[in-house]
Amino acid sequence: MHRVKIACVRCVRTEDLFGLRLEEVQPRVWEATWAFAIRPEAASRERYDRSVLEGEFRLAYDYPGCPTCPNRSFTVCGSCQRLGCCAPQARQYRCPWCRREDEMAGGRLERLDASSDL
Repeated sequence: MHRVKIACVRCVRTEDLFGLRLEEVQPRVWEATWAFAIRPEAASRERYDRSVLEGEFRLAYDYPGCPTCPNRSFTVCGSCQRLGCCAPQARQYRCPWCRREDEMAGGRLERLDASSDL
């Protein structure tokens, strides 16, 4: 049986919080399978803000994306290290947590630390 973890993400357009469901489909291979709106107090109570995962991250074929905008991808802010949704072709990114604007660096996400997300 594979493990399932939830990480907290903010929508880049609305700044609404949502939970990102990640399933370990192979050892150290995590797949985003679902996203759902969640209130900050519920995320904290359920300890969704304490996920630390390492490995490869990818999107499931049927991953629906952000629940409040059309974005299907997510990224980690280079400044605050928190997760936000993003458009896959975006060149600029304004973090919905710290509001810093920066160029999208590209590359592959290898560590997801949600311990400071709320």
